[in-house]
Amino acid sequence: PAARRACAAPITAVAISACGNFAFLGSAIGAIDKYNLQSGKPRAAAAAEERHEGAVRGLAAAADGRTLFSCGGDGTLRLWAPAALKLQSTADVGCACGMLRHKRDSTLVALAADDLSVRVMDAVALRLVRRLEGHTNTLTDVAWGADARWVLSSALDCTLRVVDVPSGALIGW
Repeated sequence: PAARRACAAPITAVAISACGNFAFLGSAIGAIDKYNLQSGKPRAAAAAEERHEGAVRGLAAAADGRTLFSCGGDGTLRLWAPAALKLQSTADVGCACGMLRHKRDSTLVALAADDLSVRVMDAVALRLVRRLEGHTNTLTDVAWGADARWVLSSALDCTLRVVDVPSGALIGW
């Protein structure tokens, strides 16, 4: 059944836990809520003082179930303890983020930034690993290769860029 909730603000990002039991919903006002997928009942909500300032634009759950990643229009990457949605840490990305992709068997996240770059960050160390540039219009999607070595990005400039993350080299488009 679909989760029913009082709509305080439009939902702007969603993720499912690795176990498949919970849905995480991010909203236009920076809130993040957790729902049980079987019952549809709310299970946790991020505290108002820990929310993003502005819309949550990306959510992803780690494979081990111990971390939820979020990015927002406020230019931050946030790591949450998903059980109670308690903020663990925050990193400044330097630019508003349009989406987030996490490779579940790594510590890396790829953020599609509003400055037309893809920022690959180590979510444990909270540091920038690579800033991938070259698109000339809004990013439309980002994906990880199977071994987390490649990042693919597409944009409204009609390009697909394939980048080798360890070297930072463009290997195809």
